[in-house]
Amino acid sequence: MRFVSPRARVHGSLIGEAVVLGPSIIREGCVIEDSVVIGHPVRRKLLQAVSKAEELRELLDELSSGSRLGRSVIMRSCT
Repeated sequence: MRFVSPRARVHGSLIGEAVVLGPSIIREGCVIEDSVVIGHPVRRKLLQAVSKAEELRELLDELSSGSRLGRSVIMRSCT
């Protein structure tokens, strides 16, 4: 399920089914591997919104505060 939020700014490389939620910022030289989720919302926000009947990835995107990754970061899958 590859998904990149319209609020995200991605200047690095996404591989495979990477997911970038919310107003996340991924700087130059970053590599985000398959199955990595950047900007996942915290537990509290998920529990408050559990009753919403929206599509899951759109709900996660709405709840996300985003993440900021500096230059040349490598996010490996399953880590």
